[in-house]
Amino acid sequence: MNNEIFIKYSSLMPEEELHKIGFDSLYLNSAALKYKTKKIKIFNLKSPEANILKQLCLSLGFDCGVSKGVVNCVVDYTNAILSPSEAQLNELIRKLKLQPYRLKQLAEEFEKVLTEKKEVIEIRGKIFDWSRPYIVAILNITPDSFSDGGKYFSMDSALKRAKELIEEGADIIDIGGESTKPGYIEVSDMDECIRILPIIEKLRSIYPEIVLSVDTRKPYVAEKALEAGADIINDIDLIDDEMVKVQKKFSCPIVVTANKDFKTGDIVENVYEYFNDTVSSLCAQGVERKNIILDVGIGFNKTVEDCFALIKRASEFNSLNLPMYWGISRKSFMQKTFGLNPKECDFPSLVYSDYLVQNGANFIRTHEVRDLKRSFEFLGRVL
Repeated sequence: MNNEIFIKYSSLMPEEELHKIGFDSLYLNSAALKYKTKKIKIFNLKSPEANILKQLCLSLGFDCGVSKGVVNCVVDYTNAILSPSEAQLNELIRKLKLQPYRLKQLAEEFEKVLTEKKEVIEIRGKIFDWSRPYIVAILNITPDSFSDGGKYFSMDSALKRAKELIEEGADIIDIGGESTKPGYIEVSDMDECIRILPIIEKLRSIYPEIVLSVDTRKPYVAEKALEAGADIINDIDLIDDEMVKVQKKFSCPIVVTANKDFKTGDIVENVYEYFNDTVSSLCAQGVERKNIILDVGIGFNKTVEDCFALIKRASEFNSLNLPMYWGISRKSFMQKTFGLNPKECDFPSLVYSDYLVQNGANFIRTHEVRDLKRSFEFLGRVL
């Protein structure tokens, strides 16, 4: 935690949020009535900053919930909850710009959340404008993936499957040469390249306009795949400096995955803060913001409860104003919860995918394109 101020929307009940920030428990239930509309959560305010913010909010006709230790500055930092109207928030921003400490920075954070938009991406003439959800089809060139290991390991079977996925409506084909299931066997850079490069080259020659993604955590493999015709890096590991160099060389979109053991705390806030810090770091290293796509990492260093919390509160990531990428297809949290085998998870995968799209998801990664495509068509009639 770097104690920088940042902001996100909250989908939790106000009582829960007030409890988490250390609000006085004696007044918690009555105070919660003030935060029933859209809630904004501010992180890492110093006590003097929080005191000024609270007074400004009260002067504008709405309250600001902070830790009970703020009033006499017995806590160094606090988070805050507020629920203003649009007009009140705009006036608060104006007033914050005139204040000391880091409150001018807070005003800038508010403006960024309110005005930034997800930038349109164009890849091989295909426009990703976020007007609809996009389907990422899984093509595993592995002998040991948890769901389809070995099924598409040969050139002929992989090409046949890719043709099916394209005809069923996939927007992107995500090609992987190393299983990342629990207990997976690591393969060398060279072996991974031997598995996927011929497929990428062949698909690129047969389907010159299809968008291809390489699912790898290895910079060398990513570089060779991009040279062979891939368009996107899907890095399921924590992005290192070498992967950043590859991304900058090709100036391509990159999927940033929150594959980290957060150990304790609120998983949604931990992932959000990780994204906030990582995006700032990547941009400082020269990665263009428009090329960053975010994946919360369902199944990677996450408990079953973590996975459901991330899905349930998916809308909270919208204030990052970056495309959200969700890989939930046949994941083990559904198997463990409902006693299903991987194939039996296709139906709950559809249900959760529809929920995610209604809450801001832009990319859904799936094993079953046809059913997901139809589901989105039905959903599109009522959204």
